[in-house]
Amino acid sequence: MREWKRRLGMLLFAVCLGGYFTLPVSAAEEIDIAQNGTGTLTVLFETSDEEMGIQDAEFTIYRVEELVEVNGVQQLEWNPEFEDCGISLENLTASQMNQAAIDLNDYVEGSRIIGVAQSTDESGSAAFTHLTFGTYLVALSDIPEDYLTIDPFLISVPMKDVDGKILYDVVTMPKTERLPQGGLVTSPTPLPTPETTVAPMPEEPAEPTLAPVLPTPGPVGPKLPQTGQARWLVPVLLGFSLLVFVAGWMMLRRKAGKYLMGSGVMLFVVMLVVAGYQNYTEQASENAVEDMRIVYEEAMQRGDMIIRPSEQAVEGKEEAEVNVENKMEVVVDAMPYIQIEDEACIGVISIPAIDISLPVNKDCSVDSLKKMPCRYVGDVQQSFMVIAAHNYDKHFGNISLLAAGDEVKFTDVEGQEYCFEVKEVEILGAYDVEEMVTGDWDLTLFTCTYGGQNRVTVRCCFKESL
Repeated sequence: MREWKRRLGMLLFAVCLGGYFTLPVSAAEEIDIAQNGTGTLTVLFETSDEEMGIQDAEFTIYRVEELVEVNGVQQLEWNPEFEDCGISLENLTASQMNQAAIDLNDYVEGSRIIGVAQSTDESGSAAFTHLTFGTYLVALSDIPEDYLTIDPFLISVPMKDVDGKILYDVVTMPKTERLPQGGLVTSPTPLPTPETTVAPMPEEPAEPTLAPVLPTPGPVGPKLPQTGQARWLVPVLLGFSLLVFVAGWMMLRRKAGKYLMGSGVMLFVVMLVVAGYQNYTEQASENAVEDMRIVYEEAMQRGDMIIRPSEQAVEGKEEAEVNVENKMEVVVDAMPYIQIEDEACIGVISIPAIDISLPVNKDCSVDSLKKMPCRYVGDVQQSFMVIAAHNYDKHFGNISLLAAGDEVKFTDVEGQEYCFEVKEVEILGAYDVEEMVTGDWDLTLFTCTYGGQNRVTVRCCFKESL
């Protein structure tokens, strides 16, 4: 019986460790490469507006995966230093690949992995030669103080060009922006995706096929607002605390058992703290939006607090209606609003199917999102508006339950009511800004998923104006 308990305890302990240190399966496919060799990677670092090379910026690269041959088949395998990173590179979208690069860079810093560093010359170029075939993480490790930094990215050497040819000399051109005079910027203009070009091919190159080919590398673009908490932390912490505690109880007569039981108790306390903090912030946000709703209704009854757009804003709006090609350029300051303390409300969003009726802020910011839904971009009068809100139960936490045909109403500060019909519900990545603001949708609502990584997105079409 004692031996049975010992083995069961060790099994639970192994399960615990497996939850923390799950090894990823490398993204590898069979390929036809008969040539062994090395490639080069050149980073050309420029500004997005002037296309001027940035000197004395330092890039560091790390070989994440190596192209190896196993039983005559070429495949990508994790570099031993990254085997325990717990990150998968298989079947990822562009936004997921960007996030994987950020996670890998965090792992590099935490594990103190040493890479190969090069500084850019006067033309903004940093060259890495004699690179073994595989997948590389490229990180900006140092930059002159006059420029904005960029996020790390992944790139494969060699890689395919647009015609499907294998290219051994890869050139990537990430771009950044110069800081304005007077200090840091708080909301920089979105940076364009860097271009990737290649050096001329040798006259008689080999004809291998490298798979998978990574998406175009570069800095992570603009990110959609964070509109929720990572709710999965609480059940995960609870499960691990119980597993660790039970494993320790099974091994109680050994010193390791006492340590495990203590660790289980500590994890349980951490779970309580996280749960308490999440509940507190959610309750505070719900109280704030309720207070704002009451003040907004009182202001509506008075009718003398409405601030209407200036003539210049109206003219700009009319011009945008004719000339706009990118919906992000729509003039958004032409809607009337009511100023309530530090917040400006443009109306009320009502969704009967999930029983919410909430004021909507004119502008979208981290602080404003804690109080109420916010207009991310657009103008309801132009039949295009995107509204974001936290995934709290009394905010947009239940919009994933909406179905096609459900009704959504928006009432502006002048009492004009716009009625919409839900057409579809989809999931977008945190960096899918372009996907969020494109398409023939009159109204879009979004919030974070349960885990906080992606965005639940509800697409609506206009029904009528009452």
